[in-house]
Amino acid sequence: MNKTGDQLRDTNLELKIISYLIRKDYRPCDEITRDLFSIKAYKLFFDIINTHRTTYPKDVLVDAVAERVKKSDLVNPYIIKVFKCRMDNISRKNITTMIVKMKKLYFLRFAYEQAEEIITNIEDNDIDGVKRTARKIYSMGSMKKRTYTGDYLKDYEKRKAIIKTRMEKSKVGVPTGVAKFDKCSGGLMKGELGILVGESGMGKSLGLENFALYAWEADYNVAYFTIEMTKDQVGFRADARLMRLKYNKFRLGSFTDKELLKWEKGIQQYRKTKDNFFEIVALPRSCSAVDIETELERIQDQYGSKVDLSVVDYLNIMRPNNYSISGKGNPKDWTAQVEIAWNLKEIATDFQEEGMSVWTGNQVTDEGEGVSILRKRHVKYGRGIVEAANLVVGLVQDSDDEFENIMRFQTIKLRDLKSIPTITLRPNFDMMCLNDEYRRESSTSLKKSSTAKKRKVKVK
Repeated sequence: MNKTGDQLRDTNLELKIISYLIRKDYRPCDEITRDLFSIKAYKLFFDIINTHRTTYPKDVLVDAVAERVKKSDLVNPYIIKVFKCRMDNISRKNITTMIVKMKKLYFLRFAYEQAEEIITNIEDNDIDGVKRTARKIYSMGSMKKRTYTGDYLKDYEKRKAIIKTRMEKSKVGVPTGVAKFDKCSGGLMKGELGILVGESGMGKSLGLENFALYAWEADYNVAYFTIEMTKDQVGFRADARLMRLKYNKFRLGSFTDKELLKWEKGIQQYRKTKDNFFEIVALPRSCSAVDIETELERIQDQYGSKVDLSVVDYLNIMRPNNYSISGKGNPKDWTAQVEIAWNLKEIATDFQEEGMSVWTGNQVTDEGEGVSILRKRHVKYGRGIVEAANLVVGLVQDSDDEFENIMRFQTIKLRDLKSIPTITLRPNFDMMCLNDEYRRESSTSLKKSSTAKKRKVKVK
């Protein structure tokens, strides 16, 4: 790399970050990838820390390096630097700021390298090469490590740590609020793409927002991307559901003073008790997964915390990542729609290396309208979209269901598990609630808990 390229890296900054990960706290590993480091030794150290999820004393790090490289003595000078680096004035907040700067330098360095390649392509009259390189630059927000390797036996400790974490949780994945589904599936796992399908007007957007809000209430960090509604509209729907106020009051502005007070008190209570975030992002139609990934990085930088669940409403009105580069094809044809699903799947599996849970929505075919049982063939563009998803669930409501004010929640695909029987939901559209039963169950549990506490006090 020439002098200009060298100016796009800060080795002292990299040293401070890797020293912090090794000696003080490994958790910021979740916010970065190995590619951000320009020095090979630091990339190696990052791989070791990220694999074993622990800090390292000097002698143990030396042994760990020796297991991975033949000429470990070449790496020893960098180990000495790491343990000589002053850590007393470096806090987690400092590291977050440093990581933001290192990311910017990486993207500038990456763009610079690709620009050199484009110049070479132009000199060689290689049009296809220009297109490929331009596509890399356009999608650099999603350029993550795509290949993950590791020895089966040596990786045992990492798998064991995952299982221990799962054993400590009542729900392994991010729950939806549909109790029977969460119990059987464990919720939507990190690295999984879930798709909610249904007819137009059936309640896909409502269902997706309910999944997001339930996860947020359960203390997960949530990013909600709306493509067909305004940010305020999503906020009003959340207000109606959380505060138990009729949605048409927000639409018409027909509040009583008592209802306004109830709304404000509810918001203030959440502000006091919630440390996690529910970030609403309104994106234009025909946005891409790259746009979503860019926003996810911004959100994590803003809060200094990982996003646990990303909800995208919804894939059929997006465009594939490479559409604007090629300038060819129709983003509404089935190949483009399948590409969008895989773009979202890549966010689920690869974002910040660890991935996250991602829910999105999808339409049904004409054949799937009005049916009482949804099948894979009823999923629009299902030939490829169902393949991309880990979970596909559907909402169904026939005339009898509508009369009884119920809805059917059907599992169309559930990878690695047996199918789950159809679940009956009791929606409350007045209050933007997909399944009102969990509210009653939650209230009952709270009352029982409160009563039990009072009894304990009396006994004392």
